[in-house]
Amino acid sequence: MSTQASDSVDATKIDFDSPQIKRYNQRRKFKDQFASISIAWGGMGVIAAILLIFAYLLYEVIPLFETADVEPLAAFDLPNSQHQTLYIATEEQNEIALQVTDQGEFIFFNLDDGSENSRFLLPLPAGVSVSSFALDSDASRLMAFDKKRDYFY
Repeated sequence: MSTQASDSVDATKIDFDSPQIKRYNQRRKFKDQFASISIAWGGMGVIAAILLIFAYLLYEVIPLFETADVEPLAAFDLPNSQHQTLYIATEEQNEIALQVTDQGEFIFFNLDDGSENSRFLLPLPAGVSVSSFALDSDASRLMAFDKKRDYFY
């Protein structure tokens, strides 16, 4: 039994200085260096990406802390200034505006120069004018008018 054990120990003896093992170790060393460099570059890339995201957020947030500047783009009189204006609205491109007056007029005008585009009149009975106005929401475009009579009881 002891002879078998000594034979197996001799058979498993490995020569670590053989050319085959040296080539294997060189390949393993190259792969280890390549992996460590790749991991380092990947980590630096992640840090760079996070820094760029932070810089972008900072670029977007800094204007919130600055003072606001307001400059008039155009100045003009409203198309129907002799009547009381109940409501003024603009469309989403800020090119055309709507004016609703107490006489039931809907006046659409240009915001660049104040020129009138079109005018519509509500079919109100004689002697009746609009006393109040309500808007459901800008999205629904539903409006309600209450009438005021010109004569007394």
